[in-house]
Amino acid sequence: MASVWRPVMGMRVIPLEDNLFAFQFPHLKDLQRVLDERPWSFENQTLVCKQVPAGEAGGDSARFSGFWVQIHELPTVYATSEFVEQVGRYVGTYPNIFGGAWRSYFRVRIALNIGEPLKRNMKLQHRNGTFQWITFKYERLNIFCLCCGLIGHSEKFCHKVYEQGLTAKDFPYALPTIDPVLVEELQQVIGEHKRR
Repeated sequence: MASVWRPVMGMRVIPLEDNLFAFQFPHLKDLQRVLDERPWSFENQTLVCKQVPAGEAGGDSARFSGFWVQIHELPTVYATSEFVEQVGRYVGTYPNIFGGAWRSYFRVRIALNIGEPLKRNMKLQHRNGTFQWITFKYERLNIFCLCCGLIGHSEKFCHKVYEQGLTAKDFPYALPTIDPVLVEELQQVIGEHKRR
């Protein structure tokens, strides 16, 4: 990780137990930069980083990792920092970092419990009684399961898939499938365009 983090004052890695390491930074600026630029990954797995005071183990509470989350389809009438903060708290633990409006979405920094399924959307009820879905997109998200929504494994290794015999069409986190006929037509159009 030192080659990725590139700490100016160096760092030390201390193995504590299986899949648990202590990273020691002699300078607070190096540590803070690593924490501020989360999430990190190692071999396509989320690396949960947390500052632990000297003398504490920290392994039990190291279930949260910082992520930027994009909030899409939020009606402009609800586009206040207070409301976006409430949405951020719905998605994860909201540490009061509002990234503002970016093009057609809002951005918030949250602490996400990697032991819980990702939240894909939120049902919003308008004052007139109608409903609308707002959706979430996670930035720099590593491997996660399209079946159970947990970070750290894919659907190929999901217990739920094995136990319940689910197939890709049953995965709640999968993208909608595209009609194979439409795919074939698009490939033909692209092929014709390349020949020109």
